[in-house]
Amino acid sequence: MASPSPVHESELVSFFIYNPELGAKEGTEHNKLLYYRPENETLNRKVRNIGLCEAIINFTKTFNPDKLCESVQTERQRQVFFEPENSMWMVMTVSVPWAEVSINGEQTIEYFDQNLQDSLLQAALRRSYYMFRLFNGTFSQISKSYGVDGLRKRLDKFFSRYLGTIEINKLDIFSIFQGIQFLPLDKYMYLEVHCFVNQVETSFRNIQRTVFLFRDQLLWSGLEQEDIKIFYHYLVSWLLPSSSSSELTSSQITSSLSPSSSSSSISHGNTTAG
Repeated sequence: MASPSPVHESELVSFFIYNPELGAKEGTEHNKLLYYRPENETLNRKVRNIGLCEAIINFTKTFNPDKLCESVQTERQRQVFFEPENSMWMVMTVSVPWAEVSINGEQTIEYFDQNLQDSLLQAALRRSYYMFRLFNGTFSQISKSYGVDGLRKRLDKFFSRYLGTIEINKLDIFSIFQGIQFLPLDKYMYLEVHCFVNQVETSFRNIQRTVFLFRDQLLWSGLEQEDIKIFYHYLVSWLLPSSSSSELTSSQITSSLSPSSSSSSISHGNTTAG
């Protein structure tokens, strides 16, 4: 009879981006590396992990050249691959949930791979690229304008912060479809919002696109459909939660509800640039 201990949830083991064309000659394999976490891994281990991914991808091409390898499953880990641009590969590795169990008086490890879905991990990996592209442009554009070292710096600056927002255990079907919550409006209120947005964009010519939200719900967007999916996720999952907790204290909330408080005392905002 097995008596399970608490389950150790999935964790991000590694995340790296590489270009196999940058280190084609023997002895220059380390040049393929564009970004790698954890940073404290030895260079030999980083190069070896990249080489292993290349070998897996090239091997699977022999069976179906038109369908690239997207994931590899082992007892302890899951690894997903994504080629967002030509010869630009992103790889994410996560641990499989596990727990210590006692069977007939002996301790052993039991893994719960059914708790991980490759499609969810793929969605998280793809979204990380689209988020980067939204604020920085494509890998190839940056490399062309600033060189490979410039691309490495951009990747390090962005992903060193972004990876901390990926919550493997909270990925769900909405991660795949990147759903957006809309606030239903009657036609008169919708026209009010529309007029307000037009007035803002007319008054401030440097504003090119406008997104209007109320309590994490979308009212208006001037972005393309794919861009608003990514930008909406960034706002409600990253920017707004991090700012709202520091903007209002309990005393501020109490004072804002009093009749004597001015409207300016409850007005808050945040900015982002890309």
